[in-house]
Amino acid sequence: MTGLMIRLILMPLLTYAYDISFWATTIQNIMSGDGLYDMPGYYYSPVWGYILGAVGFIGNVLLGITSMGGFFEELLPGIELFENCYTSTAIVTTIEFNILIKVPLILSDVLVAWMLYSLVKEKTGDERKAATGAALWFLCPIVIYMSSIHATFDTFSVLFTLLSVMLLRKEHYLLAGMSIATATFTKLFPAYLIVVLVAYTLARHRGDRNAIGKNIMKMAAGALIITLLIYAPMLLDGTFAESFFFITARVGGASVPTENEQDLFALLSSGGMRIVTLVQFVILPGICYLAYRMYTGGKDKTEEELDDRLLLLALVTTTFSLAWVPSPQYLLIIIPFLAYHIIAKDCRLIIPWVVMSVGAVLFAFSTSNFSLLLSLGAYTDIIELGTVIFLMESMHVPVFGMPFQQLLFIITGIIEGVGIWMIFLYIYLRRREHVVNG
Repeated sequence: MTGLMIRLILMPLLTYAYDISFWATTIQNIMSGDGLYDMPGYYYSPVWGYILGAVGFIGNVLLGITSMGGFFEELLPGIELFENCYTSTAIVTTIEFNILIKVPLILSDVLVAWMLYSLVKEKTGDERKAATGAALWFLCPIVIYMSSIHATFDTFSVLFTLLSVMLLRKEHYLLAGMSIATATFTKLFPAYLIVVLVAYTLARHRGDRNAIGKNIMKMAAGALIITLLIYAPMLLDGTFAESFFFITARVGGASVPTENEQDLFALLSSGGMRIVTLVQFVILPGICYLAYRMYTGGKDKTEEELDDRLLLLALVTTTFSLAWVPSPQYLLIIIPFLAYHIIAKDCRLIIPWVVMSVGAVLFAFSTSNFSLLLSLGAYTDIIELGTVIFLMESMHVPVFGMPFQQLLFIITGIIEGVGIWMIFLYIYLRRREHVVNG
């Protein structure tokens, strides 16, 4: 209940103006009869676009919300100052629209909490532990921030990722394939888990080739069905290639030089993306090795022990895939598996949970900063728009030879990264203790 109250309070007060302005543009294009990729402004996979279309329909037709936002000339002088800082927008969405977008995100948060409660209760048989596990998701600072402030859709990817693991454990292979495909086509990071899920299936049916073949085919069929359903509109309107722009644009950005090499955010857009691309040559083989160990180490294991290995590798794989210190919203995929292990396996993991999640919130604020107040400044008397602009500009005051925003960006990014790598430290310590104790 506390987590829900916090979200309901934050929903109308704080909103990340930069991203949500794109959501408004996308809905406007859809309502004008255009496809997701017919007009510029939507650079993500189709799943979120479909959700935006449904939200737009509900808001416009059922609730009568006709205005999504407006253009404010007062923000134009700051566009150049805020360039590459993810606050450069002169379009400010209305508070009603902000709430409308956030409602399905919060509903997804609730569903993830319920699934995590069910998982922990099943594994431990303790309702109090189950409630605590759910709370570690629902009260997690970065989870709250992303659904009720940032209004980003990573929670849906987490929802279907966790669902795929739970379905696989119950041997619902067709549905598991459909779920992991949906998660992957919402945000790419769940794709890293696919090889682990396959290895789990191989280990669970070791020695039974017929069962292995049948169940792998079911998973593949489920994934294919969802892929066709998601991309059918793009295949029909000829924008199939454009629908993968969310991948190609980011990879392509790794080789695009920046005009201002002193601009940290511009450097992250080019050099940072280049690093992310290069580390995939470490991450992908590493995850394949983990899957191999899942299979070879699963010999003579009970079903319960295989489940434990699956949930452990889900945590390790999601963490390892993001060990390069990503944008804070991507970390949401780690949280459910981390929460489970805090409750069921090692309570010391609460330390990286705190460090990573708090660091991630501060990291997110370093990019959005006081632009979170733009809707309040534009549409209420709580704060003047001019005051919000002044606060945003104050983040660019030089400190130690660089804008304060960039200094904060570096410090909070380091904190987030330390939290991520602490997960590996505590997993290693627990494993070593297990070996020592026999």
